[in-house]
Amino acid sequence: MDLTTLFIIALAIVGLITALVQVLKTTLNLTKRYVPIVSVAVGILFGLLFQPLTDYNIYTMAVAGLIGGLAASGAFDLSKVVKGGGK
Repeated sequence: MDLTTLFIIALAIVGLITALVQVLKTTLNLTKRYVPIVSVAVGILFGLLFQPLTDYNIYTMAVAGLIGGLAASGAFDLSKVVKGGGK
């Protein structure tokens, strides 16, 4: 298993995760404290959905989705700090 390819897959789905979490946040009126949890769950879901398109097993793609969800959550928090949204 090549970790570089795993991280490339994870980073490729970060945009999709961020977009879907934003849609879920506005439609379901999620509070800010649940956004990272939803982001990780959506990341794992995307990893599992994209597994048939790759040569990796289901566990590897779940980890890639987990990494993507964590990255999307971190990117969301970082954008709040840059915009001055604060706490």
